[in-house]
Amino acid sequence: MQGKQGQSEDYVLSYADTLLDLQLLEEKWKLTYGEIVSLCSEFLNAATHLTSTTLQWIMENVIKYQHIQANVYEEISGVVKDGVEMVRDEDLQKMPYWKVVILEGLRRCSPRHFVLPHSVTQDTVLDGYLVPKNATINFRVMEISLDPKIWENLREFRPERFLNSFGGEEREIDAAENDDGNESSRFYDS
Repeated sequence: MQGKQGQSEDYVLSYADTLLDLQLLEEKWKLTYGEIVSLCSEFLNAATHLTSTTLQWIMENVIKYQHIQANVYEEISGVVKDGVEMVRDEDLQKMPYWKVVILEGLRRCSPRHFVLPHSVTQDTVLDGYLVPKNATINFRVMEISLDPKIWENLREFRPERFLNSFGGEEREIDAAENDDGNESSRFYDS
């Protein structure tokens, strides 16, 4: 069976395909092979560089703080069955301590310095400053991550800050909500 442009239904339009079809209207100019390779390389490097740098920083802290490493090891040992050499995706749902290690790593070493820009739809006063309609605003993620009004001992790598006491159990802080509007959370027994 044929899909769009004579392609089979299995055909998926890729990033490289869009570059092959790209044409600057004013100059009627198409990208050269070298330019396409360069753009693909930048796309792949940007995606992998942020992730690998963040994970390296998190692993550095797991190694540096032996008690965190011991907690992660204990959690993995309790979830992964004997003889299994890899942690599967479904195992990750049973590892709330590892999740808070990742959250703390993202707090301390954000892969992005800014979030996507936002536009103001009406004149707004924010902390005493007028932000005019149609103005573009942006937030520095690291300013939020290192705000002493929000984080206690903000320079420390402490995954436990994402756990709080809840009825005698430890509850992971999670901003997501369930379909019924209740806050979703996973529990971690320390």
